[in-house]
Amino acid sequence: MLSNVNNSSHDFARLFSNNSHKGETMKKVIFTLFVIIAISALLHPISYYIGFTISDNTDQLQESITSFIDRPSKTGINVDIKQSVKIDNKKYALFIRNDSMGLAVLTKGFNHKYKIYSAEYGGSGFFRGYIYKTNKAKYLVVYGSNKNLKINYVKVSLEGKEYKINVPKQEYYIVYCKVPDETKNKFPDIYSYKFYDANDVEIIIY
Repeated sequence: MLSNVNNSSHDFARLFSNNSHKGETMKKVIFTLFVIIAISALLHPISYYIGFTISDNTDQLQESITSFIDRPSKTGINVDIKQSVKIDNKKYALFIRNDSMGLAVLTKGFNHKYKIYSAEYGGSGFFRGYIYKTNKAKYLVVYGSNKNLKINYVKVSLEGKEYKINVPKQEYYIVYCKVPDETKNKFPDIYSYKFYDANDVEIIIY
């Protein structure tokens, strides 16, 4: 009988020891997970801010767009920014490179600096238009050249609606207007644009 009691005591001691060991292991696992989550929470904003480094400086913006376009090769051909405009959390920069017109789209971060979302150029034509979405709304953005300064406004037909946007008297322009959030067309057809002078006479610029 005494032997059985001793064996039971030993079994209980081993069970208690195993449970204690499992408890300590679980505490270590939980602590490790907590450390990993804490480090990730600290590194996330740091990695986020690393991408947003472009300030409102034209020289820095030109260098950044040039580097973005040149990836992965380096041509050494710089861009020349002609106009830029801010819309909500976005910035749009019209530039010239190799006599071709292009547009860079930048996104604003919480540190009030920007990173390049896209940049493209090339092709022919005196204007281009796209539907862009910001953190607040959708916009029709039209950009182009107005070298003879005759363009006074542009009308754009888009999904059954017509939008009129005034064009400033300057060589290059970026103009925009808000469109409904349900707008699906991202690239309005080139023939949906009509340009007019100050006398409401249509100007053919295709």
